Amino acid sequence: MPSLGGDAAANALEKYGLDFGALNRLNEHDLIISDYNSWCGYYQLSAGIVTGSKSVVVPFRLQNRAWILAPLQKRVQPENKLKLHGVSLNGAGRELSQVVDLEAADQFTEDLRVFFQGKNLAMTEVPA
Repeated sequence: MPSLGGDAAANALEKYGLDFGALNRLNEHDLIISDYNSWCGYYQLSAGIVTGSKSVVVPFRLQNRAWILAPLQKRVQPENKLKLHGVSLNGAGRELSQVVDLEAADQFTEDLRVFFQGKNLAMTEVPA
């Protein structure tokens, strides 16, 4: 879960129900990576950067829906890399997430969309 430019260990995700205490409980139950500011790189393919004459976009999952990041005009060079910091489920957390009911997090989805717009990327849902 990207911390949207903040630090999850400093309550950047508090408004979404993941304050420091909640993260500690998830960590105590061994469901998340203990580094609350871990990162994942989204480079050319994940961010939909055009390479040569072809463009390949690898979707990501959010709330059981597929999304892509499409570059806006200002972000067209492959050297524009995106590194997202935040909280990440570990193997046990990912496995458990497949069997629990998800709650809609519309505010987070909208805030994530705005965050990506600030990075010159359009977050677009992939039609089912």
